[in-house]
Amino acid sequence: MGPLRHFMGVIGGQPPAWQGACMTSAVAVQWEHVDLTQSERIQREYRDRAAAEEAVERLREAGFAEGEVSMTSHGGTTTQDGTFVPGSVFVVVTADALRAREAERIIS
Repeated sequence: MGPLRHFMGVIGGQPPAWQGACMTSAVAVQWEHVDLTQSERIQREYRDRAAAEEAVERLREAGFAEGEVSMTSHGGTTTQDGTFVPGSVFVVVTADALRAREAERIIS
């Protein structure tokens, strides 16, 4: 971990301060505090690109700015016969703590 960030945890998508509230979330949402900007970075992994795109659309409808939401793809491979096998798609939101909590609700 670098000096600018420290990991906040993945327990039902709740950062440590909220762990007692709801620890039974069906999906894991990772939280990370970014010291440099005093913001929260949350992300969720999707196996299906369409589901990730729908989550981004819901975030935008909720008022999250383009600079607060990103979608990245990781782990795609190509088989020996040249067939592309997509990897996971991650939706990442960077916002203040209150907005990050709202984003978590939207992407969970």
